[in-house]
Order: sequence, then structure tokens, then C-alpha cells
Amino acid sequence: MLVLPYGYAYGRLSAHTAKEILNAAHDGRMVAEWCRGRSYWEPAAGGGDRGPAADR
Repeated sequence: MLVLPYGYAYGRLSAHTAKEILNAAHDGRMVAEWCRGRSYWEPAAGGGDRGPAADR
């Protein structure tokens, strides 16, 4: 799943987790557990953007 305009890419989602991510995006948050990085950076930098927080 790609969440725009933020550019976060998510993977391996169930229907429940996809809904959780959409709700978080609506609130301006990112869910780190399934986040694979940001789409507008190189792969290494995009993955590093997740940081240590479980949920921002």
C-alpha cells in the first residue's frame, strides 16, 4: 500500500492492518510495524526513516 501524499509504503497487510494504517494516515500518523519506507527516497534512506518509534 502506498499512502499519499506522505509517500509511506506498507507491505504484508491484512484487511484489518490496512484499515489501521488508513486511520493513522487520516490522523497524520505513521505505523512503523508494517512500514517499508518512503517512496521518494533511495531504499536505504527510506527504510531508515521509520526510526525506533513503534507508532508516530
